[in-house]
Amino acid sequence: MDTTRVKDVMSAIPHVISPDATLREAAEAMEQHECGSLPVCREDKLVGILTDRDIVVFGLAGGKNPDRAVVGEIMAPQVFTCKEEDTLAQVADMMSDQDVRRLVVVDNSGKITGVISVTDMIKCVDRDEVNDEIMHHLFRYA
Repeated sequence: MDTTRVKDVMSAIPHVISPDATLREAAEAMEQHECGSLPVCREDKLVGILTDRDIVVFGLAGGKNPDRAVVGEIMAPQVFTCKEEDTLAQVADMMSDQDVRRLVVVDNSGKITGVISVTDMIKCVDRDEVNDEIMHHLFRYA
């Protein structure tokens, strides 16, 4: 975990969505691409992140009409990012410190190149590392 790099385990080329898309369009995109979050971009600039939980809790449970409410109304405007060259240990610490379960991956120019989640990290290490390293880093705040 100390030497494995983000670029080796991230979900590459993430699907993004516009802040002007409806909540239904966002949910359909998540279903189509089998993902639980979408970086939100306006003209190639990262402006937020939307999760399936956001749609349910802040959208549907908040009384919003999924055909009229737009992503920009409920997205999280603060997006935590990491670099492709960061180690999994560094990313686990970032996730723990920020209390998030996924980070948008950017290259040195700030271009989005992927997304890394707790699940991605767990899948790439052997069972002993999961128990000793990832659990220590990721779930110390749980």
